[in-house]
Amino acid sequence: MAKVQSNSKITLPKRPTRRRVTLEQVAIAAGVGRTTVSDILNRNAADKYQPQTCKRVEDAVRELGYTASRAAQQLARGRSGMIGLILTRDLSNPVFASRVEVVEKEIKRLGYRMQLAFTEGDPAMEASCVQQMQADAVEGLVMGPVYETLDLQQHRQILQGQLPVVLFGGTLGSQFDEVGLHPDASIHLAVKHLLAKGHTRVGFLGAPKPRTAEGPSRLFEQYLKDAGLTNPGPIIWSPDTDCYDDYFEVSKAFVEHWQTLSNDERPTAMLCHNDQMAMTAIAACHKAGIRVPDDLSLVGYENAPGSQYLIPALTTIDNRGDEQMRQAIELLIQRIQNPAKDSEKRVIYPTLIERDSVCDMQ
Repeated sequence: MAKVQSNSKITLPKRPTRRRVTLEQVAIAAGVGRTTVSDILNRNAADKYQPQTCKRVEDAVRELGYTASRAAQQLARGRSGMIGLILTRDLSNPVFASRVEVVEKEIKRLGYRMQLAFTEGDPAMEASCVQQMQADAVEGLVMGPVYETLDLQQHRQILQGQLPVVLFGGTLGSQFDEVGLHPDASIHLAVKHLLAKGHTRVGFLGAPKPRTAEGPSRLFEQYLKDAGLTNPGPIIWSPDTDCYDDYFEVSKAFVEHWQTLSNDERPTAMLCHNDQMAMTAIAACHKAGIRVPDDLSLVGYENAPGSQYLIPALTTIDNRGDEQMRQAIELLIQRIQNPAKDSEKRVIYPTLIERDSVCDMQ
């Protein structure tokens, strides 16, 4: 048997290399000039030519396997075809994944591509993302969610005079175009629904600690006061997070406290900061043997994907986030096409989605 020496080398056959097909080759195959091919493929100027000329170019492209250079198209058209989306959160909350999907589909329909970034509320990361998107020549930027006026200063410093920008989340009176939920309509809808069902001890689960008088917990307290409720339920604070584990710990602590109260002290209903919090509250109640809604009613917020399949199906406030994103893209395209137009504010009104997690006390 022949032996193979340890220092022997095996030479593999070289792979044939295929050069990229050029515009010149397409032009020769089609029997037209290079400028004609570039007009048809890169400049959206096919209407300048006879249909048979365009067909010859298309046939040559197909036969040669030509792939247009996106960079060349952008240079020829004087635009990048890119829209930036900066989320000040991450995708831990499923509603934001839905928002991303809506934006991607909408801008694709309009002939754009999406560049996506997450900043998790970090101003330094936000500034870096904006700079990177500028370097990549995005034509405009959608950013959010932005809910409170305290957040605006940070955004003004980063975005001032740099790009066409639309903010979403709240309508805060900035110099930017904005699409946002009516500032107190969601709280009003939820409280009104619970009061109509006969609940008088209503609390707020997972409220972010208020930084301003416009925070949701402040509005909640005011609505209960206006309704004449002298013994409302507790407000349970939560860290500013979208983490299910953190929400569950808050829900678990609340449930343990609820069990120590007498029947006359226990809240009969809790408005939850979002559907994530409501989901973890349902889980914590189930583990503790508390029946939802018989013992405790829950109202969520956001109408998150899957909230209708919980047991019980979650009554929630739909903040119509998908519609916010569609209108944000519409505003941005208008801003790109007309940079000098006055800023526009669009207010979205939420709706109540009544399901099975609230009982009638009457």
